[in-house]
Amino acid sequence: MVISETPIESHAVHRDRLLDHARRMLRDGDRLQASEKIWGAASHGLKVVADSRDWPYTLHADGRVIAAHLGKLTNNRNIPLLFSHMEGLHRNFYSDSFSLQEIEDRLPYADEFLRLIEAADLGVAPDAPSPDDPQYLRRHPRRTQD
Repeated sequence: MVISETPIESHAVHRDRLLDHARRMLRDGDRLQASEKIWGAASHGLKVVADSRDWPYTLHADGRVIAAHLGKLTNNRNIPLLFSHMEGLHRNFYSDSFSLQEIEDRLPYADEFLRLIEAADLGVAPDAPSPDDPQYLRRHPRRTQD
C-alpha cells in the first residue's frame, strides 16, 4: 500500500478546524484535548508557511527550527517564543499539568502565533533561504539546482 504525503485536506483547513475543536474542548473542560488541539492548530499553521516555501516539515523538531528561522527572517523573537508556548501545550497532553485556566490563557498565544507566521509568510521574500540549522539540514539536505 502506498501512503500519500499530501494531506486529504489542506493544512489551513486542519488549522482552523483544530482551533474550533480546542475552543469546544475548553468549554467542555477537556484539558488534554484542548491542549493538543491548540498545539495541532499551531503546527498546521506552520506547515502552511513551510509548504508555501517548500521547506520540509516532517518532524516535531522541524517546527521548532522553522519557527526560529521565521523569527530571524522577520527579526521577531515572539515567533519562536510563542511556538515554545504551543510546545508546552503539546507536552501537557502527556503530563496533564496545566489547569483549564492555564490552557485558556494560552489560546490567545496560538491566535497571535498564527497571525505572526501568516504575516511573516507574506512579508518575507519568496526566495528567502530555507532554515540553516545543522540538524535540520542533515534531515533535509538542500536540493541542488540542475
